[in-house]
Amino acid sequence: FSEGFIVGCLLVVVGIALLSSRGQAAEGVGGGRLTYGIVLALVAAMCWGLGTVILKPAILHLTPVQANSIRMPLVALVLYLSYRWSGQQRGQLRQLGGRTLVVMGSVGILGMGFGSLCFLMALELIGPAKTTLLSGMSPVIALVLAVVFLKEKVNVPIVLGVILCSAGVWLVL
Repeated sequence: FSEGFIVGCLLVVVGIALLSSRGQAAEGVGGGRLTYGIVLALVAAMCWGLGTVILKPAILHLTPVQANSIRMPLVALVLYLSYRWSGQQRGQLRQLGGRTLVVMGSVGILGMGFGSLCFLMALELIGPAKTTLLSGMSPVIALVLAVVFLKEKVNVPIVLGVILCSAGVWLVL
């Protein structure tokens, strides 16, 4: 890896840390909940990283659409079984309104469907390292959209996080 790639990766990590640290006190996140949340986020990151590295050679003889056609039903099955075994009340899903179901379905198609397809296509074209790093821009994009549409407040750590993430991605490219 080049020096620019390594520095870019570090800038993205620091930028994401700044973006994710905002508002913990205001949201009442602290102590054990914060630690547990950080551990879960790190486990998720490791799973995604490992999955991305394993996925690259696995899709050599598949198109991204074929790969997602295998992955998504398996994910749905695992989620359904974990829901059933979790002991949660079954009626909770039945109580959702039509608008909520439409929004959840649309977001699933957008993020899990189209986003995953684009991720696999990028993985095929530019490899796991650059694809994963570029997908690290999602907190920046989500933040900008949250400020515009949800009227979230912006502060200095957020601005610095956006600048660092953007600079890091620019260095990697």
